[in-house]
Amino acid sequence: MLLASANQALVPLINAWFREHGTDAAMERVDGLLGTSLVISTAVAAIGVALAPIVPSILAPGASAATRASASGITALLFLTVVTRVGAEVIRALLNARFSFAAPASMPIAENLAVLVTTLVLADRLGVPAVAVGYVAGGVLQLGYMYGVARSKGLRVRPRVRLRDPEIRVAFRLLRLPLAGTGLNMIARAVERFLASFLPAGSITILNYAWVVVNSLGGAIFFRSVVVALLPRLSEARRDDDAGRRIVSDGARLMALISIPLTAIVIALAGPLVRLFFQRGAFSPTSAVLLGSVLAIYALQFPLDAITRVFQSFWYSRLDTRVPFHNVALGVSIDVVF
Repeated sequence: MLLASANQALVPLINAWFREHGTDAAMERVDGLLGTSLVISTAVAAIGVALAPIVPSILAPGASAATRASASGITALLFLTVVTRVGAEVIRALLNARFSFAAPASMPIAENLAVLVTTLVLADRLGVPAVAVGYVAGGVLQLGYMYGVARSKGLRVRPRVRLRDPEIRVAFRLLRLPLAGTGLNMIARAVERFLASFLPAGSITILNYAWVVVNSLGGAIFFRSVVVALLPRLSEARRDDDAGRRIVSDGARLMALISIPLTAIVIALAGPLVRLFFQRGAFSPTSAVLLGSVLAIYALQFPLDAITRVFQSFWYSRLDTRVPFHNVALGVSIDVVF
């Protein structure tokens, strides 16, 4: 989530670098942004690994000791993916800013394939941690894939650390509010899981399944794809209000055409699909019914979320991150109170 929000801010910025300063100067700034981001993400990953033993106890104090111990190991592994994900997202933002959408959109395939293969090979030996190992391997594949695609497009990415470069500092200042807004969303999810840890066993799993499915369908597959296509076009029209309004209007109509049928489909099929794909082993019929209900309720947000993303894209393209942040803060406040 953090990296997706960063991408929304970086695409217009990198587009502006190319448009206003030329290819060579823009690539130097992208190199500095990538190298500096990798250094910072490495520090974040190290802190996350060090704190992994206590994170489950804070987020899910009602869970059993065995569950918290298992979660600690998985958390440490997943923090390692921060470095590769950050690198891949910076290069993806570069490609999107240059109107290259197909390869960046397919980037998650590399990760998913690694997770699938690793899980199949190591599941018997490692159990659930095999999935986390798969994400680590998938992150490496993602970064390698994005780097190779960039080179094939003639974009020679050479990471450099430029902590004192004014333009790099501007980029990181621009990222502060998007990252803070996504951090607020993560706080809301943490509050949900904190409360769910005191509910019957399996409640956190049901919430996680429902959120992953809904966020993947709406956020990752459909809505984010539209936003990625809108951002560079809105950036090009930053000084043309009429063109900007037309693009926003077209984007809102497209989102409505996608999100309304998607909502109806998910609500209608949530129950049958959950029973087909999840109801087996320790996942009982009662859990399947509950998961289907949660999925259907989450799906009600699709149209509102989709059109909100279009309006947020308008502000991001103007390099104004305050309005999207205020929007997120309002939504998170209401969510936590309820």
